[in-house]
Amino acid sequence: MSRNRLTGMRRLLVVIALSAIACSGGSPSPVDSGSGIAGTALAGPVCPVERPGDSACDPRPVAGALVIVRGADGSEVATARTADDGSYEILIPPGRYTVEGAPVEGLMGNPTAVEVEVGDGVETVNLQYDTGIR
Repeated sequence: MSRNRLTGMRRLLVVIALSAIACSGGSPSPVDSGSGIAGTALAGPVCPVERPGDSACDPRPVAGALVIVRGADGSEVATARTADDGSYEILIPPGRYTVEGAPVEGLMGNPTAVEVEVGDGVETVNLQYDTGIR
């Protein structure tokens, strides 16, 4: 088959796929509605003695942490990994959820689980890891 004919077939497949998506109807997906959970995972304390205004002692981002979202029945609904800056975003439909942070090597335990009610927007849930520094 010629290269031009393959390119034309690929375009046709893309058009068919996009048409099927546009005509599928049904309820909006989380991406369409923009509902979900976003936040940052931070670890602290960073310094044994913290002084007001000392940015060197600000909590540090936790990169690569696994964030788990559970439904009202306790089942896992979604997961995400935090970015280098500790941020994460999970798009899910509106409802009641619990957000958990999995253990991270070098940090103590897990952050406290947070219950959240997701509506039509994006709810902020920040996770606080403990470094163990005292």
